[in-house]
Amino acid sequence: MKANLSERLKASFISDAKRVIGVIESIIDGGVLCAQELKVLASQAHGVKPGLFNIGNNELAKSADTLEAAARAQDAEFVKQEIYGFVESLKKIVAELERADMLKLQVVEDTAFVKAQLQIIKTACEDFDVEAAQAAIDRLREVPCLVETLELLRQIEDLMLTSDFDAMEELLSAHLHQ
Repeated sequence: MKANLSERLKASFISDAKRVIGVIESIIDGGVLCAQELKVLASQAHGVKPGLFNIGNNELAKSADTLEAAARAQDAEFVKQEIYGFVESLKKIVAELERADMLKLQVVEDTAFVKAQLQIIKTACEDFDVEAAQAAIDRLREVPCLVETLELLRQIEDLMLTSDFDAMEELLSAHLHQ
């Protein structure tokens, strides 16, 4: 799985995956797969693929693609053979991501280090020094940080994409003066 997934991306994937798991389980619990159910399974497999690619699980995304193709081709036997393993793999990924979130809640942050790096980022913004700002962000990504700090870093990185140094400075000033 990709390291440093944004919190929004992760939350979106978990929500979508849980929905897909629920839909698939409700269909496969019936045993026999009719044409309409295969159409729904194809749609669910198609819908979860981008999220799987986004979190870096290309193998399961390819399995979703194979399941989608089989369901569209009305190959009920193949789908029945593969769908249970697919759902179990999807459940494991969701559990792993949720477990990682729980561990973050137990993080103890080195406040002095975090503030020093945020100050470096703020100064880098004043100097329009993207490399120095990114280096400080990278240093912060290597140490345990609170969810709030990770969200702040995500916001800073979003602003860096548009080179909005003034907004980054404002955001950091507000955070550093709390």
